[in-house]
Amino acid sequence: MILFNQISAAALLLSLTLCLQCVGVVTVAITSALYSTENVRHLGALGVSMGAAIALQSAAVEPRIEGVVAEDPFADLREVSYDYSGLHFSPLLGKTLFRPATIFAMDQMGEAGGFRPDDVSPAKAVVTRSFPILLICGTRDRTIPCRHAERIYEAARGWKELWVVNGAEHASALGRAPADYEDRVIDFLAKDFANF
Repeated sequence: MILFNQISAAALLLSLTLCLQCVGVVTVAITSALYSTENVRHLGALGVSMGAAIALQSAAVEPRIEGVVAEDPFADLREVSYDYSGLHFSPLLGKTLFRPATIFAMDQMGEAGGFRPDDVSPAKAVVTRSFPILLICGTRDRTIPCRHAERIYEAARGWKELWVVNGAEHASALGRAPADYEDRVIDFLAKDFANF
């Protein structure tokens, strides 16, 4: 049962991440449509978890996105797959005991989707274009641990901030520290947009 659950979790994660493979085309199309119908002065992106990963990869290919606020993004698909298959207990479990199931699931999804799982990497994306990033992660996040945000922070070429929220679990920084969250996001966007 555990092996089936691990393959199912990895397959779900991979199938959800397929959208990252076409992110460039979709992002440019959506941004172009927005600019053609609205008077856009500044465009930023805010995402949480997979939405954060998509926002980071989108900004890497769409220069009209001036900055990104990313809470709990994953650094790359392979690493987060090990975290998921570690049953929220330990990524080491996903990298050892459940590694064959994770690799099998990733290979199968990559083949079925026509993409390379190792190419799904916000950490690689932030190297391709310099843009401001506010990364947010929680010290109690066992779904996508802070080391993912830290890897993205280290890889990013542009102006960047990393806010580690003490006691926050996955996707819960706003609930854990609402006033700080609002202040930090607004301050970040104000600084970011003031530079354009």
